[in-house]
Amino acid sequence: MASTQRSDLIYPEVLAEEVQKGIASGLPVLAGSRAVVMNPGLQNGRGRVGSDIRVPYFNSIGKAQEIAEGGALTPKKLEQSSESGTVVHLGDAISINALAEAVRASGKDIYQVAREMLLSGLTAKIDDILVARAAARAVAASMVYDGSGANVSATAIVGTMKKFGDELMRPAPALWLMTSGVTWDVAQLADSTGRPLYTANAGTAPAQINNIPIAMSDKADLNVSGTSPQQYYSLLVKEGALAAWLDGEGISIEIDRDSLADDTLLVYHVYGVFHAYGTMAGGTKAGVAAMKTLASA
Repeated sequence: MASTQRSDLIYPEVLAEEVQKGIASGLPVLAGSRAVVMNPGLQNGRGRVGSDIRVPYFNSIGKAQEIAEGGALTPKKLEQSSESGTVVHLGDAISINALAEAVRASGKDIYQVAREMLLSGLTAKIDDILVARAAARAVAASMVYDGSGANVSATAIVGTMKKFGDELMRPAPALWLMTSGVTWDVAQLADSTGRPLYTANAGTAPAQINNIPIAMSDKADLNVSGTSPQQYYSLLVKEGALAAWLDGEGISIEIDRDSLADDTLLVYHVYGVFHAYGTMAGGTKAGVAAMKTLASA
């Protein structure tokens, strides 16, 4: 008699709880950078897909209050921005037969494998969306340093940082997002004393430019369209400049039979808002600047 093994079974409710825990603990979006504020508190995402909703400043309660002698504080709630973002519907369908085979080959628990696959795919898609949002924000906010006549240089890096004016360190830059070609060009730069601007860290830690981590990305949104030779955007993103607001409780995971393919599918749906702030909390400028340069082949 054929026996049913645990690796052949998966209960959607159990997996949904595991994925919810993964989202609640924070997805490693953009290499886990502090540039992105992850928040699982969106409510009724499914019912608001395509709608624009107000996006709060998740990491700020605004400026401190000055209290007159004998006065008292005025209680306040989480500060709201005047900006809005569109609720987006994300999801995927995965063959359970293929998943079961992968589990048998690896010897891992099927829930662990499914959880890792779903969260990895979700993280990668959120990366795509946020890179596009960040590049578009830098252009719309006139936060682009045009060094497109040459490869990256120390002058171009400084010029990009100067786009923030006196708001550069409030909050501080958290991430450089660069194509691989630009990154390796940066690796050859040095300051006036001969010290390299690029620092390669040990292990899995990202490289840095003057203590600002670099995330390497060859996503198409970093290509300046219609340029020859090809120009590229390198994004300098401040801490908390990007928001990923997910409906952590509204995750839907189901098992569906695909009779035409003679397969069983694991289907999941997630809802969220992904936003690049036009104005940082307590400031007057966007939290993203872009450096436009060429790159070596």
